[in-house]
Amino acid sequence: MIALTIGSMATAGPAWYSNQTAIEPVPQETIAFRDLNLSNPKGVEALYRRITTAAKRVCKDDGSEKHLGRAAEIQRCEADAIRRAVAGIGNVALNGYWMRKIYGPRTQLATATPTR
Repeated sequence: MIALTIGSMATAGPAWYSNQTAIEPVPQETIAFRDLNLSNPKGVEALYRRITTAAKRVCKDDGSEKHLGRAAEIQRCEADAIRRAVAGIGNVALNGYWMRKIYGPRTQLATATPTR
């Protein structure tokens, strides 16, 4: 089984996670993707959807605290979890898809060309 575990880091995640003690587990979720063909754009898109869905679940607001910065904290947690998951997989096509989502459709990956 090919899988990736995505989680929120207590140091980089929302404030309510940083208040946890060392014995409390940091929320995480495993994403399986053996069934996907990452050389196919539809497979890359499906994996990205799985990653973003998992990030939303891992970083969700538990409703225990209410303050104005909560939405921004959740967005930062989700963005960081997605970034770490994409980097952890190390697939060029997935990385390009993520970059286009972040920076816009005209984003292109730099490719190395041999010099003579």
